[in-house]
Amino acid sequence: MAHTPHHSNPTAPPTPPHTAPQVGSDLPPCLSRTSETGSHGLELGLSPAVFAAHQFDAIPISVPHSRTFLMRCLTRWRLATLNHTFTDNALLIVSELTTNAVLHTQPPPPPTDHRQFWLALHMQPTAVICAVTDPSPTPPHTPAPDLWAETGRGLHLVTTLATTWGWTPTPPPGKTIWARLALTG
Repeated sequence: MAHTPHHSNPTAPPTPPHTAPQVGSDLPPCLSRTSETGSHGLELGLSPAVFAAHQFDAIPISVPHSRTFLMRCLTRWRLATLNHTFTDNALLIVSELTTNAVLHTQPPPPPTDHRQFWLALHMQPTAVICAVTDPSPTPPHTPAPDLWAETGRGLHLVTTLATTWGWTPTPPPGKTIWARLALTG
């Protein structure tokens, strides 16, 4: 049985009650300190106050976890309540880009090797950039819409919702797909 030390300081704040973990509580909060952002944002000259990144396993449960991470960042940056259209569009863009990363990341050769992708968010004065980096070198493509297809509409949605989007090869093999979402209509 663990022993809880007794504090005799009457001005010490009370310990908050233990609450059950919420969905996505295993994810780190929106990254805001230099040591948490890693070197990626710092190499680009980005302030940790406007840059956040997190690595996810390329598995389906990472898609809702990426949305949770996005909302934590938007809340920290005081953008979560900007307007419902912005928040809904940001959630949809992150969902589509991370779903594509999960679907199109090549399966790992040995069963114990897990493929991963990165979600990075960068707040600018008039926009938020959402970028997803995965290990697949296959360029994104927007197939002709098929009314009966279960997939293939993601980048069409991103094209409609984002101010602009693009992609770039990322070494060693891989790519980064990004979308810019304006803060105002």
